[in-house]
Formats: sequence, C-alpha cells, structure tokens
Amino acid sequence: MRRCFHSRKSSTLTDRRTRFPERLETPRLVIRPYAIGDVEALFNAINGSRVTLKQFLPWAEAGHLDQANTRQFIVQALHRWQVHEDMLSLVITGHRGDLLGGIGLQAINWSVPRVELGYWLADSSAGHGIMQETVRAVSRVCLSQFRVARIEIRCDVRNWRSARVAERCGFHLDGTLRHFGRSPIGALTDVQVWSLTPEEFTAIEGEWDAHDSALRTVGQHA
Repeated sequence: MRRCFHSRKSSTLTDRRTRFPERLETPRLVIRPYAIGDVEALFNAINGSRVTLKQFLPWAEAGHLDQANTRQFIVQALHRWQVHEDMLSLVITGHRGDLLGGIGLQAINWSVPRVELGYWLADSSAGHGIMQETVRAVSRVCLSQFRVARIEIRCDVRNWRSARVAERCGFHLDGTLRHFGRSPIGALTDVQVWSLTPEEFTAIEGEWDAHDSALRTVGQHA
C-alpha cells in the first residue's frame, strides 16, 4: 500500500521496443495484465481491504465503489497495456488464480531511464512476503529488459508496510520529502523515497535468488 506523487513527462513502452511479459511467474505468484474476468475478484479484494487501503491510497476511498466502477478501471488498464502506455497496472494472483493485490509501473522516463513502482495487497494476503516476491520479480524485468538506471518506490512515512517491502528488497532510502503531498483526508504528508540501481541489484542478486530458491523448496502457495 502506498501513495505515489509524480509529475514527469509521459512516454510509452515502445520507446524501448519491448513489452512487459504477458505472464510473469514466481515461486508462488503470477503477475499479469488485468482481464475482464477479474472484475468481481478485484472488487471484493479492494472492498474487503478498503479501511486499510484508504489510509494511503485516494482511489480506495473514491474509486471501486461497485463492480461497474471496477470494470471501468480494468477496461482502462487493458487499453494502457494494448497501446504500451507508460503506466501499467498488473494483477498479482496465486498459482490457483486467487487475486492477492496489484502492482503498477508508472512515470517511466526513458531519458534516464527510470521507473516508479506502486503496489497494494488485500488484507488477507499481508504478512506472507507476497509483495517482496512481486517487487523482486518486477524489478528484475525493469533492470534486465528495460535497462533502467533507477527503480523508485515512494510511500507515506506512516506506511510502514510499504517501507518494509522496499527495505527488505534491498532498496536504498534516499530521503524524506516533507509536506510533499496530502493524504486522502487532506492532511499534509511526508513521503519517503526509496531507490534501487543496477549496481546495487548486482550486489544483492544472490540474496534475491536465495529467497526465491527457498520458496520453491518449501513449496508454499499463496
């Protein structure tokens, strides 16, 4: 769960003549574009976690109020996927198809290049390392396929779960932007900025491999 703040020049994924994989699998998860068939499961996941999510995510307060609204979101997400826009919304499921949360690639700037990640989890999926596994997998694609120079995660300073994901994935805390945004209820908020560079990834790639290998050995399923 996190709130991102940005104002950067738009670009498209075709700038790199590549696409995010249609289906990205990890030891426990599948990360893929949304499908119309996800409407009910997505609405239920958000609605069941709304109290938690809306603390930091304005869309959880004002959006997804019914399945029609959720369907509209998915239609827009599919359009962005099809035209390779610089903001991708991806769904996270278990290998059995149960919807666990979502992750997005946003504000891609090819002049650097850099990308920002935003993510959320259903309450029932929290506390099992699901988002760490997701961030590792998506970051690998950004670094190896898109060749980004920087992956960024921003979160409200009160959002300790989001910050913990970034920290445990080896991201560096660059600093805190004071009074950088406003919460869903309008209060000024301070925002932490975390980042990962290719050089840092090289240093911790072995740790990531070990985490994924352990998950495969245990044979856990989300």
